[in-house]
Formats: sequence, C-alpha cells, structure tokens
Amino acid sequence: MESEKVAILLAVYNGERYLSDLLHSLMKQTFTDFKIYIRDNCSTDGTIELLEEWKERYPQKVELLSAESNKGCIANFSALMNSTLAPYVMFCDHDDIWLPNKIASTLAKMEQVELAHGQNHPIVVHTDLSVVDEELNLIAPSMWKATRLNTSPNCYAFSRLLVQNQLTGCTMMLNRSLVDLAKPIPLQSVMHDWWVALVASCFGTIATVRQPTILYRQHETNESGAKPYSFLSYLRRLRRSRIKVKMPADAVQASPTGLDRVFVERKVEQAELFLNRYQHQLSIKDMKTAVAYLKMQKAPFLRAITLILRHRFYKTGFLRNFILNH
Repeated sequence: MESEKVAILLAVYNGERYLSDLLHSLMKQTFTDFKIYIRDNCSTDGTIELLEEWKERYPQKVELLSAESNKGCIANFSALMNSTLAPYVMFCDHDDIWLPNKIASTLAKMEQVELAHGQNHPIVVHTDLSVVDEELNLIAPSMWKATRLNTSPNCYAFSRLLVQNQLTGCTMMLNRSLVDLAKPIPLQSVMHDWWVALVASCFGTIATVRQPTILYRQHETNESGAKPYSFLSYLRRLRRSRIKVKMPADAVQASPTGLDRVFVERKVEQAELFLNRYQHQLSIKDMKTAVAYLKMQKAPFLRAITLILRHRFYKTGFLRNFILNH
C-alpha cells in the first residue's frame, strides 16, 4: 500500500486542553492525502486518553507513538521525523488551529519549487501566521507584520539565520530530501525549526507563502511565541530582562532584547554542532561564515563589529541589532 503524501508530525505534551480543536482543524483540510503521526512526551493530564479516542475514530489517519521518557520537544520532533517515509512532512503543535487550505497552499508552493529545482533539492516552505488569544480572538492578522520579521529579501541567508531564526516550525513543510539531510536534530540545538532552517539555507531553498495558514494561539505557556516589535515594547522587555531566569535546554526562546546570555550560548553551541556535522559538505563561503560567527563570540568589541559588518550577521530591524548581542 502506498504511503500518504503528507505526514503531519504532532509532538504532544499535556495538550488535553487544546488538542481536540487542533485535530478537528486537521480533519477539515481541503487536501486529504495525509496521516498524522502523534508522539506523546509522557503527558500527565488526559492527553493519552484523548488521543486513543481520536485513533479509534480515525484509524487510517492517526498513528500514535509514545516516548519512554520526556527529553523535550526537540527530541520528540526528531523522533517523529523517523516515523514516516512520506515525501513531505509538516511540523504541528497541539495548541494551534490549521486553516482549511494550509496543507494545499503549502504543498502547491512546494511543488512549484521542486519543479524548478528537482525533488532531490532540499526545500522547506513556511507561511505567515495569524496570532490569536486563548479564546481564538484575533490579536494580529499577520505575525510577520506584528513582529517585523520576514521583511527582508535577504533574511534567509545563512549569516542571518545564524543569529536569528525567521521560520516558525508549525508552518513548515519539508520535502524528503531536507528531512533526510537534517535529521537527527541535535538535542543541544536551540529549536528544531531553527536547525532545519540552517540546513535549508546552506544546501537548499527556503520558500514562503505570505498568507497566514494557521491561527497561532497565545496562552500562558507559550506567550513568548509572538512578540510585537516597537520601541515601547523594546523598552519594556529591556526592563524585564534585568531579571534573569535560566530556562530548560529545549525551552529557551529568542530573547526580544538579545540580552539573555543563556540563549546566546545556545546559538553558539548550535553553530558549533552545525559546523561539526556538515563541515565536509559546506561551501567555502558558508564554512568561512560559520567560523567567523564562532570567532566573533570571543573577539574584542571592535573586532566583533568588523565581523558583523563583513559577514552580515544582521537581525531584522534596527532595534534588534542595536544591542549587538549576536
């Protein structure tokens, strides 16, 4: 029997509250040749029982996997990437809502890029998001506009992605070539989507669908996901950043002010891991870029500025670059 065309990789941990909303939205997709691979990360609420109900209702659409121990969401997604041989995979979070044409519009873009470059060319397609609150009330119709991300035509350059991720995992579709090249995702990477973005930047293509395909739910456990970008919000975060909280390895999120030293250290470690794994496959230019990024971390101030300018280690927006914490 031929496998599904699209595999949806859903990493779950204590998702009982929002999970049914998500799964209903998946079952309403206009594109139907998909299967959902769900891996529970040792939930302690009613997630497992809920998933078993959905498996019973949709046995051909839902595949349940479980983890022996909770090693974080990066390990969960990395394991899910090994669960299917589908030609296309999509990452999925348990608390969002997929708009009906999410798979169809993303796949259409993917096939357009593959037509130009071939199926053996690593490709990731990602989309904009609409930000909503806990009750799905609209906060921002476009996360890209609200956060001032994905506004530069050069934001997917390797040098730019080393310092700032521009791709949101729950909007991404990867082709098989990229899946095989990117896995396994190191547990020490900042996040699974950032690692995939780096791989695609060096060895393939990053393509966009500029329309939102998802309702990106903000609540108490993920409110750092979509931060507005303005001078006033910058000042507020600068003040709050004086109180430092060390976060678990897979929970470290991008600090809006760039002052979180733990986060910067994780970016550096991610760059080192990337260089070690792909050093024999990188172009000379990308090799020099990665080495320069690592040298910049220990360089004196003026030397660091020189490396930032020479290799274009830029973030999107003046305020994000102002702190010079790259």
